[in-house]
Amino acid sequence: MRFFKRALFLVLLPVFLFAADTFFCPMKCEKEKTYAKQGRCPVCHMKLDKVGAGGRKGMQIPEVRVDLNVSPHPKPKTPLTLTFAIRNTKDSALVKDLEIVHEKPFHLIVVSQDLSFYAHEHPEVTAAGDLKLANFAFPDPGNYVLYGDFKPKGKNGEVIPLALRVDGEAPKAIALKEDSLKAAKVSGDYEIKLTTTPSLQHGDLVKLAFQITYKKKPITDIETYLGAGGHLVGISEDTTRYLHAHPADHLAHEAGGHAHHAEVPAKKSHGPVLEFATTFPRDGLYKLWLQFQHQGKVQTIPFVVRAN
Repeated sequence: MRFFKRALFLVLLPVFLFAADTFFCPMKCEKEKTYAKQGRCPVCHMKLDKVGAGGRKGMQIPEVRVDLNVSPHPKPKTPLTLTFAIRNTKDSALVKDLEIVHEKPFHLIVVSQDLSFYAHEHPEVTAAGDLKLANFAFPDPGNYVLYGDFKPKGKNGEVIPLALRVDGEAPKAIALKEDSLKAAKVSGDYEIKLTTTPSLQHGDLVKLAFQITYKKKPITDIETYLGAGGHLVGISEDTTRYLHAHPADHLAHEAGGHAHHAEVPAKKSHGPVLEFATTFPRDGLYKLWLQFQHQGKVQTIPFVVRAN
């Protein structure tokens, strides 16, 4: 367990490409260490990715990193405090000036390794200039990925993933099962029908339209939530690819990549269709979480789709 203790404070940078026929942890648990054979990371147990043939060419170190402090030591169902310090990569100076994006300076997405758990939280800026989320509890033992989504003032938007281990024996992983898009998904009194245009071809810009009904009637009074009509987060099955889109501005970015953001004033009400545009960076299964607010309550609806 000693290496997990170190992982709690690990800074993860975007994937660097070294040479063909070697493998590395996509979460950068062991920094730039590579392996001769494909397998799983000894730290976070995620599947190793193959290094591309292009080497380091064209890759850039992000301008900032995120340091994570967890107190007390993470145990399941135990409230704890997560503290995030954003620092310049070059000199480790604390970055205090963040732009407000969708009403918050920092969006935190937390998922379990099998994507069965999802949380969208907003740590608050402290007087010291770091960000703190208090009274957060992980539901089960096991491995989690925390995506810090933020934009330093005057710089590119960043999505920085961090690995975290919660003490104890993890429950059996729940395998992702692709949802049929022929029928609407039912969640309480809501029915949500997902239509994609064109098909889910990775690398192409895809429009995802969610048609929402409440008690069998289309709804047009979806409330603005965090400055938009809705939010859509997508994460690949292996947790190495991250997408975040909003219907107002079609924002989308990938873990380790940069986003260009332009705020568009949100309407006061939305629906019955919420449309998003995004690009799936590679083929495979992705879990999507649609979030929207209706009658004062935020609804979170998961979908599992396959990009071809």
